[in-house]
Amino acid sequence: MAIIPSTQKFHTVSAEVDTENRGSETANSRREAFTMQDIVDTSGAGIPSLFEEGSFPGSGQETSTQRVGSSNEATKVYAIVSGGDSNTAAGSYATVSGGQGNIASNTSSPGGSTVGGGVSNIASGLTSTVAGGNNNDATGSRSVVAGGTGNIASGSTSAVVGGNTNSATGVGAFIGGGTQNDADSAYSTIIGGDNNNTLLTFDNSHLIGSNLTSDRADCTFVENLSIKSIPTSATGLPSGSIWSNAGVLNIVP
Repeated sequence: MAIIPSTQKFHTVSAEVDTENRGSETANSRREAFTMQDIVDTSGAGIPSLFEEGSFPGSGQETSTQRVGSSNEATKVYAIVSGGDSNTAAGSYATVSGGQGNIASNTSSPGGSTVGGGVSNIASGLTSTVAGGNNNDATGSRSVVAGGTGNIASGSTSAVVGGNTNSATGVGAFIGGGTQNDADSAYSTIIGGDNNNTLLTFDNSHLIGSNLTSDRADCTFVENLSIKSIPTSATGLPSGSIWSNAGVLNIVP
């Protein structure tokens, strides 16, 4: 095994160039030829490299890759920890970019869970993502928690953008932010606010405000409503539109 000195220089030439040393004995003694295997061996011999392990996977080789940081682990195929402290990429194709105590752990094919950073976040759903924040969980397949604290996206394709202690458990449920909101029904939406709940049996319900609970499906609930610039004529409005007729609300048939 040849170890390449860190002060060596590299020059490349085309395949047609004759590389036989034809100089003097003194000049030739200062030239050396190295192979790609020598480069790999040198990287593993204490010379600083881009990756701490799995730096040069061969074609088709299954490898886990761990980069800089402290007490990080990449335990599955094609997993990577880019930095931070005490992070774990325990799922295939999983990524933890940084932060502390984060886990990207989905093991089902194709895996692909991601934690961008933050503290004590877990992305365990298939191709799930936690972008940051702390103590957030993305456990549903293709679920997302963008940030905040103590948020959970456990429904498939669900999302929590931010806030505190919000839970999107319904399939395709969405919570924009706020505090202690629960989107339990499928395809439901909570824009924000506090202590809102789309009940499990009322799919496609949407809440805007605080302390609201859905009581039927396919409906939007608001805490209070103020309509600005309401039309004063039905002319040109589609069916179902609201307009004011001298202060009396009308609906276009």
